[in-house]
Amino acid sequence: MNNSPFEIFRKNLKPMMVVLVFLAMIAFVVLPALQTYMQRNMGTGTDSRLASFDGVELKQSRVDNFTRNHASIVRFLRELAEETIARGGTPRTPGFAYDTQTRQVQSIGIDSNPSQLASIRTLQYSAQATDLGFELDDTAISTWLSRYTDATMSDGEIIALLMQSTRNQMGKFHLYDQLRHQLLAELYQRGALAGVVDGQLPIVTPVEQWENFLKLNQQATANAYAVMVQDYIDKTNKNPSAAEIRAVYEAGKDLYPSDQSPEPGFRRRETASFEYLVANLQSFIDREVAQMSEETLRAEYERRLAGGDFKLPEESNSDANAREAAPDASGDVAPEMPATETPATETPATETPATETPATETPATETPATETPATETPATETPATETPATETPATETPATETPATETPATETPATETPATETPATETPATETPATETPATETPATETPATEDESSWMSAESATRLVAFQDDEAETAETQADEPVETSTSDEDKPAEKTPAGAEEAPMSEEKPAGDQAGAEEKPAEKPEPKIESFEEVKDRIADELAGPVARQKLGAAINEATTIMRKYFNEKSIYESDLKIGKKVTAPKRPDFKALARSLGMDTKQIGPLDEISVSSELIADSYEVGTEQFQRGPSFAVMMFGVRNGQSFIPKQQLFSPLQTADDQTGKSYVSWKTDETEAYTPSLDEAREEVIMAIRTQEARKLAREAAESIAKKVNEAGDKPLAESIPADKKDFLFEDLGPFSWMNSFGFGRASIGNVPQLDSVGSQFMREVFTSEIGEAGVAPNQPERVFYVVRPTGFQPPIDELKRRFLQPQERMMAMLLGNEDAGAIVRGFYKSVDDAMGFEYDAPEAE
Repeated sequence: MNNSPFEIFRKNLKPMMVVLVFLAMIAFVVLPALQTYMQRNMGTGTDSRLASFDGVELKQSRVDNFTRNHASIVRFLRELAEETIARGGTPRTPGFAYDTQTRQVQSIGIDSNPSQLASIRTLQYSAQATDLGFELDDTAISTWLSRYTDATMSDGEIIALLMQSTRNQMGKFHLYDQLRHQLLAELYQRGALAGVVDGQLPIVTPVEQWENFLKLNQQATANAYAVMVQDYIDKTNKNPSAAEIRAVYEAGKDLYPSDQSPEPGFRRRETASFEYLVANLQSFIDREVAQMSEETLRAEYERRLAGGDFKLPEESNSDANAREAAPDASGDVAPEMPATETPATETPATETPATETPATETPATETPATETPATETPATETPATETPATETPATETPATETPATETPATETPATETPATETPATETPATETPATETPATETPATETPATEDESSWMSAESATRLVAFQDDEAETAETQADEPVETSTSDEDKPAEKTPAGAEEAPMSEEKPAGDQAGAEEKPAEKPEPKIESFEEVKDRIADELAGPVARQKLGAAINEATTIMRKYFNEKSIYESDLKIGKKVTAPKRPDFKALARSLGMDTKQIGPLDEISVSSELIADSYEVGTEQFQRGPSFAVMMFGVRNGQSFIPKQQLFSPLQTADDQTGKSYVSWKTDETEAYTPSLDEAREEVIMAIRTQEARKLAREAAESIAKKVNEAGDKPLAESIPADKKDFLFEDLGPFSWMNSFGFGRASIGNVPQLDSVGSQFMREVFTSEIGEAGVAPNQPERVFYVVRPTGFQPPIDELKRRFLQPQERMMAMLLGNEDAGAIVRGFYKSVDDAMGFEYDAPEAE
């Protein structure tokens, strides 16, 4: 009998396949639905309500689960789009956008920002779409996925990629459920906004585009006089009626007060008190520097000096050289010491043909600072005499600026005389400045050589001269090896002797000819760079040496303080837990911050109670949660302590006595803080807020009186014609007159499709009413407008607009100039959208309870 396992499997294949298929159905169909049901109803008795609409309550567990699935679907759809594009397809669903340059998916067609409030709104709008008769079954969603993948993937491949992306946490049921809600909500909102936006762009008429263009590009100058509302408080009723008090209280009891809004608000913000330790990096550095000896600093100075540090920039040396070479008061350039004799020197003369020197026993004349082309002179068949080179003073030519041309020095032909050696005499020569006229080539003509010798240029010499002119670009080293020959200069005129009394610059000693070529190529020696002295860099060296050690000790102090505070937080939590169960325990001892600060070299401070607005006046408010690297920080101190609860993000607030590390990189300060007490936000009773309500009523009355006073002044200004605004205001109020304001624009653009009210720094929080009054008035016409919070009423008088309207019209005709104006939309459309959503909330009885941080 065969008992092989494979034989048993073969005989029972069909039953086993039925069982496996049944298990697969349970795993991929029943269990996901059961899991979703259990998550939605888990802890129903204690699960808090987040929102409700049309009698449906959304529990926190259901919303949190929906938000997690939303985030997973967003990630999956991005991966699905990338795979589709990699296979040569393009998603063809509404709202999808792909940047071909960056190769990034910009929009996936559904909301790509998961959040708690977004999940609530999605469930609300999808329910409203269903009530209106919209419906998406599985076939419609499958069709949407097929268009999203451009038919490049099968349903099986899509689900396989989903399970891979979510690590087998989501299946087909979760995908279709999430897409059904998201697509219905998107469909409902697109239908509601069909007359307001076109795709991603707002619908703006040409007239609205022109108005927006003017708001962004036209600028105004103006004069203004401020009428203060507080000056009229004393003229109002101190005892308003009970009915009026009740009405104002009811209108503002749930609003937070704001210094940028005229609406009264009486709700109390959340407040908290804080205690913190602060470590100043500079203090730690100073303590390390105080321990350093003079020898340590000097040794570091010598070490770094040897490595090339502490050298001042070379610009200072070059500037000094430039100043030395500058002309003196007479306009002449200071004479330079001539260089040692070299075979090739510069001459102001133009290129002239060289003459042959007859074979006579005449010393070779050398004209300093001149270069002449060399021509070969045939030597006679007699022993060459060594003729000493005597230096004669150069001819002094007029100071015309001619660019110097380089020609080789002349060579004296050999003569039939016995070899004699005459000592060289050294005569100082004057240096003739170069002229700036281009060099000219003079044809070969008969030119007398010098005072003692003359010759006529032979045909052979002329031929050699032409050959030299073709090769005059050769290097100075090559030219030094060629024969030397004298030449004339300045249009073939004979050289004149330098008068005996002429000014002559001393020349350096003559060097051998072999050294002269090398001397010409050697660059001028640069002066030694200046070095910073030890005293100048002493403090800098000390700070740099102390910096790493100070930062290490500062970090150790912060960590030690955090450890001590964290230990107390944990002990306190255990203590409070024991109290709840009736256990008798001893309360832990709270750390003494003053003693802790002294031991760690830090400072300490207690602040509060403060709310999230008033805390901004404290230095610690400029610090941010410590991130992974310096200058890469997390949320601010206020955000971490008070938390954030809105539709975009949710950051829980810091718990009592939970330590928080923050840092201010600008000042080099590090903080360890905790919250010692807090009071939740609440709505005060009428009796508690009575004084604030009465002041709000009196402020409303004072605004009316201030407006009337401002309108009276504006009327006087307009009746006075061209007279200055200053003549129409009270003499004791000249300090409230602001002249020559601007130029300023109605709105300032600060991003793609984003803009804010223009800024007039001299005035207090100007708003839309002020800008409208300025830019819709004629030049010289006075009007009245309040600032944004309506605590000031301005008598404003525009004095000019720029640029001219014709120029603005020409710019408006360019499409790129109109783009920002089109993206700006219009105020009416925004009001329509806000009104629509409010009407939907009212019709559905929508209520949202913001979650409280644990």
